[in-house]
Amino acid sequence: MQDASRSATSQVKAHLAAPRVPPGDASPVWERALAEEMERTLVAGYACAMALDSECMRLERRVHELAREVRASSREVGALRHAEHELGEREGELHALRDLLHELQEQVAERRARVRGADARNGG
Repeated sequence: MQDASRSATSQVKAHLAAPRVPPGDASPVWERALAEEMERTLVAGYACAMALDSECMRLERRVHELAREVRASSREVGALRHAEHELGEREGELHALRDLLHELQEQVAERRARVRGADARNGG
């Protein structure tokens, strides 16, 4: 999951690093194609965020399970600490990815608005 999260995060960051304003007089076709590519990245990113969320829920259940076992046996303390650490890492990844996805969603909306404006000016 970490590799998928890193990949999704790097793809979103690449789009966010791209110029917000098209170079020169970019055509509406170019703008539309870029917006569609960004939307595909958003879909993949949201799918990754859902998988991370699911993993967080699984880890939370594991932490609770281990916490119950720790009460019965102190041997599980290491496993509990490890599960809590993993949960913290996944939650951090999830929050960071959601923040990036929100920012990318705003850029997609801006590009789509420019495309609609260009289409309206061109009568199409």
